[in-house]
Amino acid sequence: MAKEFTDGKPEKMREAASRLGAPSYGDDLVRQPAHACAGGMPECTGEFGCTGLFGCDVDSTKKVQELITHVRQGFAGFQAMIADCADLYATAAGMSRDELTAIVNRPPADGLPDREPRFDDPVGATP
Repeated sequence: MAKEFTDGKPEKMREAASRLGAPSYGDDLVRQPAHACAGGMPECTGEFGCTGLFGCDVDSTKKVQELITHVRQGFAGFQAMIADCADLYATAAGMSRDELTAIVNRPPADGLPDREPRFDDPVGATP
């Protein structure tokens, strides 16, 4: 959307909102718990052993999943905000147009003169 402007035009705002979307991700981030340490890799011990290694994998996967969730929620929120603004612009434009039309077409108030009485009647040029 570089160098694109909506200029308060609801249709352009809605079109821009429809193009927003969070990046998709594959099923590799939807993971089942790893139980590889149950009987495997006996040579891995201590903090950096099997349990630590798979614990880090589980923790990092959870953090990436949370980040992606927040990013997707942010995109959805921004998309909704743009759509709401487009609706407000459209409503305001219609309200403004209707209000201005009502003022322009309003009948004159009863009993009010067109000119204040202290003004003299205009006189044409005399030859």
